[in-house]
Amino acid sequence: MENSALYYSGFIGFIIFPLFCVLLILRGLQLTLKKTDFTIKKQNKILLQTSFIFLFWISLTGILSASGLLDMSKEKLILPPPALILVNIPWVVLLLLVNFNTTIKTIIKVIPSHWLVYFQSFRIIVEILIWVVFLQNLLPIQMTFEGYNFDILVGIFALPVGFFVAKQTSISTKKKLLIGWNIFGLVLLATIIIISILSMPLPIRQFMNEPSAVIVSTFPYMWLPAILVVIAYSLHILSLKQALLMKEK
Repeated sequence: MENSALYYSGFIGFIIFPLFCVLLILRGLQLTLKKTDFTIKKQNKILLQTSFIFLFWISLTGILSASGLLDMSKEKLILPPPALILVNIPWVVLLLLVNFNTTIKTIIKVIPSHWLVYFQSFRIIVEILIWVVFLQNLLPIQMTFEGYNFDILVGIFALPVGFFVAKQTSISTKKKLLIGWNIFGLVLLATIIIISILSMPLPIRQFMNEPSAVIVSTFPYMWLPAILVVIAYSLHILSLKQALLMKEK
């Protein structure tokens, strides 16, 4: 490596930061559960179950990527790629839960709206980590803010938007603001996801510059789509659902 310090900062960053984000989410859930009418026993059960789900997902994606089973190189290409199938599981599960699980709906209603917005500022760090990996010639430029990745804007705007949401007293205005914000965030997130897929050594590849985006199927970079991207779109889904559940007092 041209700069081993830079390489290890990206490598270690993609281990520590996803785990930090998960711990922060669990802390937020713990505080949110206290706002519900659930018994202490039920609160602890929900927190324990959620912690187990996170632990299972982190372990599963970590072990599979470290073992090379999710490799997306031309030499080991499997269609459809296991990594792409794997990272699509959480949003399907989440959509089912937010629409059909009454416990989840109750939790969503009491989460402070601005928390779900403020947390999106974590995407600033994500984009910096991606850029650090790019500097080591391990990711293509189109996946960074020097290329076509404008997702860092969501992280930057999360702070002022979260502030306005927190100060807004009109339910109607807050609802419109949240819906607009989340659509904006999802569009930018979807854009970079599509760019990433089109940068991989697949039959549909459009970005032919090297390197390809195969590194995101290896450890610990697999945690970029498997944890960090999942957190990003989950926050948007939860926030949108919350906005739709809002009613004028």
